[in-house]
Amino acid sequence: MKINFRELYLAPNLISLFRLLLFLPLQFIFSSLNQSQYFEIYLISIIFIAFASDLLDGFIARKFNIITEFGKIIDPLADKVLVLQFVLNLLILNKLPFLYVLIVFTRDILIFIGGIYLSNRLNKVLPSNLLGKVAVFSIGVTIILSILAPNSALFLWVMRISIVFLFISFAAYVLRGTESLK
Repeated sequence: MKINFRELYLAPNLISLFRLLLFLPLQFIFSSLNQSQYFEIYLISIIFIAFASDLLDGFIARKFNIITEFGKIIDPLADKVLVLQFVLNLLILNKLPFLYVLIVFTRDILIFIGGIYLSNRLNKVLPSNLLGKVAVFSIGVTIILSILAPNSALFLWVMRISIVFLFISFAAYVLRGTESLK
């Protein structure tokens, strides 16, 4: 698969790149501001900026028919980097359980490795699907609740539902990848 890096300068890809670069201020918040009275507000702000940019890049790409192979790589990569950064840092702060972080981390790493394998075999990148987006959304809600209400019953239920979506989306990804190889 050949990637045209000139595609980077297309609006949806620039937005995805911006989202990827949010890991810098996010890490600063986790490492330097976790004792701040505004810590939660900073984290929730990054989540909403990331979510809004994810919706915006997808909308622009579909609306103006500028879906690119580069975009199919950088968009989910930005999501995975931010999700993993959030869950690992929240684990360190004892706001997420180890098992949840392990499930998220393992799923994302396996999907990333599988995506590279499929890209090399098919000479194209499979785009994200609805189940994957629902799983990432469920992770986002779990992260928000781990920040705002870490010991609540709502947090526990949402986390459990998120785990179900993570397994379903992973199974769907494996099935879709297997069918694409046939």
